[in-house]
Amino acid sequence: MVSNAYGMSDRTINEHPSQIPLGQQTWRPNIGWRPVSEELIKEGLECILNLVNQPVLVTCATGLHDTGTLMGCLRKLQSWNFNSNIVEYRSYTGGQGRYVNEQFIELFDMDLVTLPTSLPPWFILQQKMKQKEEEQNEKSLVESTKRLSTLVSPHSVPLDLPSGTPTSNVG
Repeated sequence: MVSNAYGMSDRTINEHPSQIPLGQQTWRPNIGWRPVSEELIKEGLECILNLVNQPVLVTCATGLHDTGTLMGCLRKLQSWNFNSNIVEYRSYTGGQGRYVNEQFIELFDMDLVTLPTSLPPWFILQQKMKQKEEEQNEKSLVESTKRLSTLVSPHSVPLDLPSGTPTSNVG
């Protein structure tokens, strides 16, 4: 369930927050290896990323497995390193994490998620920082390639061979 502290209208924070019950339509018994359904995670991510719903409190029955999987998929959407993502998941589950949840996070298809038109500022800022970092990495790679190409140029002077060294095997 995802709770919105402000509600969908101009309510004040002191009023009862609205609740957006996710999973009542998409929940099904755990059949197979998937701990939660892709529809539930997709729906949850789209709800979290909608500015209208900010701030958001995300919880499930235990606060561990479904919530942890949803947050892991959010981190994946934010382009977190997989190892960092799993370390965070494990730290919040307190040793009760499930391998299938970690596998679900790893294999979840981010293309299923439709980003809302109004994204929260924290997500937009993170995306801009990611884009700037990628541009810096690309620029650094280009500069490194240029330096390397000047060191190993096809126009460099060939090494002199010692006298008497055969240059061909033609006899």
